[in-house]
Amino acid sequence: MDVRLFRGSLFAFRSFFTSLVRHSLFGMRHSLFVFRSIFNLLLWVTGFGLVWLGFSVLNAAAGTTAGEWGEELSLTAGMDIAVANNPELAIQRDQVEIARQDANRAKSYLLPQVGGNSRYLQIDRDSAEASFGAQPERQTSIGVKAQQMIYDDQIVSNYRAALRLHQGREFDLDSVRLDVMQQAALRYLDFLAARALARIERENLKLTESNLEVARLRSRVGVGEPQEVYRWEANRASQEAALLSAEARTEQARVALNRALGVDQGRRWRPEEIQVADDQRYFFDPRMRPLLMTGDQQEAFRAFAVDLAFTDQPVLKALERAIEAQRILLGQQRRRFLLPSFSTGFQIDHRLDSDTVTPFSGSSLGSQLLSSDSLIETDDDQWAWSVTASLPLFEGGRRSYDVARSRAEIRRLENSRTQIKQAIEQGVRAALYGIDGSQPGVRLARQALASADKNLEVVRDQYARGVVPIITLLDAQNRAFSAAQQVVIARTSYLDDLIKFQRAIAWFETSKTDQERRELVERFRAYLGR
Repeated sequence: MDVRLFRGSLFAFRSFFTSLVRHSLFGMRHSLFVFRSIFNLLLWVTGFGLVWLGFSVLNAAAGTTAGEWGEELSLTAGMDIAVANNPELAIQRDQVEIARQDANRAKSYLLPQVGGNSRYLQIDRDSAEASFGAQPERQTSIGVKAQQMIYDDQIVSNYRAALRLHQGREFDLDSVRLDVMQQAALRYLDFLAARALARIERENLKLTESNLEVARLRSRVGVGEPQEVYRWEANRASQEAALLSAEARTEQARVALNRALGVDQGRRWRPEEIQVADDQRYFFDPRMRPLLMTGDQQEAFRAFAVDLAFTDQPVLKALERAIEAQRILLGQQRRRFLLPSFSTGFQIDHRLDSDTVTPFSGSSLGSQLLSSDSLIETDDDQWAWSVTASLPLFEGGRRSYDVARSRAEIRRLENSRTQIKQAIEQGVRAALYGIDGSQPGVRLARQALASADKNLEVVRDQYARGVVPIITLLDAQNRAFSAAQQVVIARTSYLDDLIKFQRAIAWFETSKTDQERRELVERFRAYLGR
């Protein structure tokens, strides 16, 4: 049973008991009023018991309809599940594998190239006869050819550039992993907030139900007006609709969370609540808090965070690898007309069958020549070894175009790096300023809620005694309701800013070990001591 509902019921009981005693003092002429008051009081106690039982059943049912059942889930576990299952990461892993195979393919040109061949050759008879048997008219052979690059600047440069691009893809994978962790964390916080707001709507509805019973009791004993009952009934209907909408938003947030986690979207969770202290800043780790007490320390932390982001952001590392790869290719293109390519090759062919003819084929003399040793006989196996050096002389201006294009590509990548660094710095500083505003907002929202609850408690007592009109109680209840919502919004806003800040510096505390957290604190301590 909600505490405010219970208190309101006690206030109503006390008010009617006081009214009963006060009217009894007027004497026997008020006996009829006394009897009616006792009768109404008995009705009220019976109704209160039924309401108590009804709300107990409602509480038990609400635990199921509002998603109170399901698997336990914490923020850290949710981020780990997302990293393991999110399809966006699987796509990026395939991109890394493609880049790895591109590098392997470029490397293969550094190794020996071996090929086999078979050949059937037939020339015209006149040419064969004119060669006096040196060139068969028909010949079948097989062979093997091996070639090894001694030094080829283009092949070596392509391999080096492919290695840099593969490293860049791995950094891209790290960047996507951080994005996936951020999305999982934000969706987790949205789900927590949606559940909390639905719970507040449910408690507000219970409070309205309690106030409705008080209004009905006031109307029966002649203290209140009938329109008060209608006003509370209208409020109850509106709040029932608001509760249904809040529960629907909770389910939508759960589906969005499951998509971010990469799991079945019908899966249900019991998320672990995140406790936020009034004095908490930037990190959950308490070792960081003493270093952020003064304005100078906080300003130094902003500069430290920007430097940390520039050092650790994988998107910048990926861009550096892309620039390195392009500079390698540019250097090769500049050396293209100065540095020859050297290679060596070996080939061996084996003749399987041949048909030799001479100008005297078909005559007795030709037969004697073919059967005698007067013709030169060649071995069935022939081999050749070569060393080749090649250097392009003129290619229609292609070298100049390639150099100009590579320079433009490098400028584009460098400008992209500058643009991304500006965006990263803006993200870091904006998140920190957001924390500066949202973190105190948690404490102030809690103070506002405490005051609103106390005000509601006083006004409900006064309303039950007939001291204040219904509009005063409605205003107090709405203020308490809004204050409770603001607490949830303030806490979620602060945690959102915290997650965005940690993503901006590429450092999620929940995924770090205690040693890594300690090292970060020491890095900042050393930064302050510079």
